[in-house]
Amino acid sequence: MSRKIVLGNKNLVLTYDSNLNVRDFYFPHIGDENHLEEDKNRIGFWVSGKFSWIDEEWNRKIRYKKDALVSEIVATSDYLKLEMKEEAAVHYTKNIYLQKIKLKNLNTEEKDIRMFFHNNLKLYGKNKNNTALYDPKTKSIIHYKKNRYFLFNGMVDDNGIFEYNTDKSKFGKEPNYKDAEDGKLENNTIAQGRVNSMISLRAKIKPGETKTFYYWIAAGKSFEDIKTLNSLVKQKGIPKLLKETTILWNSWLHKRNLDFEKVDNKLEELYQKSLLIMRSHINENGAIVTSLDYEHVQFNRDTYNYVWPRDGAFTTIALDMAGYTEISRKFYRFLSKIINREGFFWPKYYSNGALASTWHSWYVGHEEQLPIQEDQTAIVLISLYKHYEISKDFQFLEEIYENLIKRSVSFLLGYIDEKTGLPLNSYDIWENQEGIHFYTAATIYEALILSRKLLVLFGDEFLVKEIDNKTKIFAEKIFENFWDEEEERFVTTIKKKKNGKMEKDKIIDSSILLVTFFENFYSLDSRINQTIEKIIDRLWVKTEVGGCCRFENDKYHQLTRDIEKVPGNPWILSTLLVGNYYILENKLDKALEILKWVEDKASGAGLLPEQVHPYTGEAISVSPYILSHSMYIIVMNNYLEKKGIRLIK
Repeated sequence: MSRKIVLGNKNLVLTYDSNLNVRDFYFPHIGDENHLEEDKNRIGFWVSGKFSWIDEEWNRKIRYKKDALVSEIVATSDYLKLEMKEEAAVHYTKNIYLQKIKLKNLNTEEKDIRMFFHNNLKLYGKNKNNTALYDPKTKSIIHYKKNRYFLFNGMVDDNGIFEYNTDKSKFGKEPNYKDAEDGKLENNTIAQGRVNSMISLRAKIKPGETKTFYYWIAAGKSFEDIKTLNSLVKQKGIPKLLKETTILWNSWLHKRNLDFEKVDNKLEELYQKSLLIMRSHINENGAIVTSLDYEHVQFNRDTYNYVWPRDGAFTTIALDMAGYTEISRKFYRFLSKIINREGFFWPKYYSNGALASTWHSWYVGHEEQLPIQEDQTAIVLISLYKHYEISKDFQFLEEIYENLIKRSVSFLLGYIDEKTGLPLNSYDIWENQEGIHFYTAATIYEALILSRKLLVLFGDEFLVKEIDNKTKIFAEKIFENFWDEEEERFVTTIKKKKNGKMEKDKIIDSSILLVTFFENFYSLDSRINQTIEKIIDRLWVKTEVGGCCRFENDKYHQLTRDIEKVPGNPWILSTLLVGNYYILENKLDKALEILKWVEDKASGAGLLPEQVHPYTGEAISVSPYILSHSMYIIVMNNYLEKKGIRLIK
């Protein structure tokens, strides 16, 4: 079940599914330490003997407040005759989750209404050695383990928690959340091991009357942390803290004074929401996480909760275009700390900088191979140059020059096969196969050309000369080896056999569309356009949904074997790359159609998934997906620039 809302700051992030369950709970590293793992925190209601958890039987409208990471949700139950309006957020600077819930009694008589909050945290992602307890001093429930502490509290009509329970979950069984369905809790004061807890708030509500319930979770690394935050909530009150948070998000979003006067309202709204959603995926230390949707773990026992340098680099390009260069600098500082001594990046990292999981083999065909995606190192240099082009912050370049710029340029220059003149083997952008890839080679060329300009600023004559000596021949070798006369296009991948011959993989792949972002490379050969036209013709999904897939017969979340009609699921990223090509070719009406297509695929709250169903257009795989949002902003900026519209005054 894809995520429908993301609420967070730089340390604490929660996500909701469509039933308003909290599905992900990250603290203190966004993308790491999901304290819910595959479980959920539920909300339920007991109304004078009737009970219901929020589920598909409820009518739900899930939105954000305008220009803020603050939820604006309406849910109605015909069974309970109850309307719930929620306004919730993670405070902008304090690690507190805040909920203001207005309950309206739609019955014709007064009702005794009890609201239940079930908490099923696994601290550090492990369902053992946890403690859940009732604290009589704060009159709250507290979960803790090691240096992770969470406090749960609530209030209605100046009354605190009505009833509570802490419970030890039985191994292999669901936690005892159904204990609430009789409207009563056991008031057990402590549990350890595999624990869960629940609190209830109670109010009597007359027919047509509305009462406001407040609920909050404080997150910290000690008892003192969470007790201080709890006191802050009681002192200031949730309405004031929510208003404060809304104002701060509004201020952050509008500090660059973007001018959308000539932009379609719906496209503007998705642009602004994309900025907010991207911001929710960025850690205090600058790490940018690709997706916070943990649901994907059920697909292959791994997630998208990592930092891919490439995804972060495209995100910084988008942020820089929108005027948020200070966030980009933090990301590059993060990269400068994690880059390998040899000058390359591993496929992905945890948000604390530790090396993450990989399936890329270090040993292929009885030969040692560096298990990397080389384009990730190159695209960082490209995005860094674009960052400097906008910021003109030479002092920042000085800070990262030796460790990040010079080191990675040296690696790219050295990671070229002397016999073929092409890059050595690496994995493609999709992590699908190893070989020599057109997009990767193009990225390396562009990175070297742009980095040369930075090297000149530092008087690095040796590396400048190395680039001058290699790039012209390098480009010639790319066009010579990747061109296929029979297909009349460039192929995506070639593989060098033991006998030295090159074997072409003729599967049509949308990754080549990414070269439309590389001005220097794109202008070298008109056959690139010819190739792209063939790619669009073959990979466009021929259903009412439309959109462009990744490559032919893409089996990732494949839903049909009719690959002539549906060569793969439509990806937001691939479709936006088609839009960027249309912008370059001055086909602006077609580019606008692409942007509107993307806006149509966003959820009600504005979240963009990785891919959509080829027949229904519903979200597939993770949502939100940071590359979908960042690429939307990039292509939108390129479209407006081509139209002569400047967003930043």
